[in-house]
Amino acid sequence: MFGYTADEIIGRPIRTIIPPDRQSEEDQVLATIRAGKAVEHFDTIRQRKDGTLIEISLSVSPVRAGDGTVIGASKIARDVSEPRRLARRAEEAARAKDEFLAMLSHELRTPLNAVLGYTRMLRDGRYTDERRDQVFEIIERNARILSQLVSDVLDVSGIVTGKVRLTLERCDVAVPLRAA
Repeated sequence: MFGYTADEIIGRPIRTIIPPDRQSEEDQVLATIRAGKAVEHFDTIRQRKDGTLIEISLSVSPVRAGDGTVIGASKIARDVSEPRRLARRAEEAARAKDEFLAMLSHELRTPLNAVLGYTRMLRDGRYTDERRDQVFEIIERNARILSQLVSDVLDVSGIVTGKVRLTLERCDVAVPLRAA
């Protein structure tokens, strides 16, 4: 897990794998062990031989002599890098989803308010015959925007759930760029 061979690490101090900024953690762990207590699932960072950091969950138990005196410690280190990375990705995805929903609700609300507002004003008779055509165009334009937004959301949902598959193919980038 730490990149050392047995010959390289056996007999060396445990502090070899502890980053400089985390040395005080070991002091606390050792104090707890000397007091005869165990350290359960202590989440921390350790350093591999190549200098890269690794997230671990550490459990440390005192080793006792026959008379109960603490004479050493037994440590179990579990690499929790991957579960932590996945948890961070899940948190980022949840945050992105929340931001997307906030943006979507704003984008839906704007044209919907226009449709509802102009419809009420038409019903109340606030517009003359010559102005009604313009109001109907505004309502229709905003209804088209709403329809496109709903269609886009359904497309994204289909892609996310795997119901819609994208087929990638090579193309000359200059063609769409010129069109844009």
